[in-house]
Amino acid sequence: MPGFYVEGLGPHLRRGDVVVGFPVSTPSLESEDAVGRAADWKIIAQQPKHLVVLTPCCSIEDKSILLAPLTKINEPKLLSVPWLVEDFTRINQMLPLHQALAPDHYARLPMAERAAREAKGPAYPFTQLFCYAPHPLLAPYQSRGLNISHWQVNFTDMFKLQWKHINRNAAVPPGTKVLELTIEARDNLRMKLAYFFNRRADEDGPIPL
Repeated sequence: MPGFYVEGLGPHLRRGDVVVGFPVSTPSLESEDAVGRAADWKIIAQQPKHLVVLTPCCSIEDKSILLAPLTKINEPKLLSVPWLVEDFTRINQMLPLHQALAPDHYARLPMAERAAREAKGPAYPFTQLFCYAPHPLLAPYQSRGLNISHWQVNFTDMFKLQWKHINRNAAVPPGTKVLELTIEARDNLRMKLAYFFNRRADEDGPIPL
């Protein structure tokens, strides 16, 4: 899709790159009380077809990198918004409230709540998600009765991987990197990722002046 992926691939890893061949391991703690006993935890290992580089370009070094798998879009609230279903990459940018919600949901909002939320201006919908545009390398699928060609990365799926070929000025082995984002798409990823980690908890109250 024009505007989302570059036509040629650079030799180095950059944030937003789609890569292949890496495993994902998730520690799972079974204990309800004591933490740290080997008998109480397990590691679930998988190898998703595609993963996304989330490390900032200037920090890809020292044989380690942050990755997250590309996954199918299956969030009911997201799939209920027709305008977003037309192009899921719209969630990668700040949107006015009426575009981020299903029409019936927006209509049901109490006027006071609607006014308060709209007064804050555009905001990122689905803050933990960033959607990737369709591409021949990314297989289409069905989700909740819809035919979908977009894929998503969920920031909460991020993990660290170590590999000897990961260094800022080192080319990765051929076949590792399969897609690279345009500067605009990579900027959108950077800004939404920063927003995701920069949110202030409601219970912490307003930022002191």
